[in-house]
This record gives sequence, C-alpha cells and structure tokens, in this order.
Amino acid sequence: MGVSVHVQDGLSAHTLRGVLKSIALASLGRTIRCEVCGHDLFEGIPVIWRGSLKVLGSAGTSLRVDWGGKNTLVFRHVEQDICRAKASDHP
Repeated sequence: MGVSVHVQDGLSAHTLRGVLKSIALASLGRTIRCEVCGHDLFEGIPVIWRGSLKVLGSAGTSLRVDWGGKNTLVFRHVEQDICRAKASDHP
C-alpha cells in the first residue's frame, strides 16, 4: 500500500523530499564531529536499512569512517593535512 501526495503550486515531489529531509535533520539530526580536530563534519541521522548503515545528511561530505571500538564508529576528515591545520588552530 503506497502513500499518495498531492503536489500543489508547482512544488515537485523531489523538492518536497528535500524540504522534509532538511526538517528531519534540523530537528532529529546529531552533530557528527571529527575525532582528531573536533570540528563539525555534518548533521546526520543514522538509519539501518536492509542490512546497511546509512547516515542521512552525509552526502557531499568527504570523510573517513572506522570502527573505534566494539560498538563505536569514528569519523575523521579525509584530507589529513586539513584536519591537522584545524587541530593546530585550537589548543
């Protein structure tokens, strides 16, 4: 059984999805920070979908994700030189 959405005033379904995603991220999203320098990477919502972990809000962000422990994911900048520069800015 599907859900039908009536689109009015030229608002496309794609635009509506983007607006709803932005609202969800603003209200439910958590700030994901770099483990090394502590700077914010993005606002995200973790979702388990069909055996995979998806993080809504991470699209377009270059980052590295590793296991930090048994149940912990660690996020870092991909560009380590940028991360080091940001880390040196803050003691």
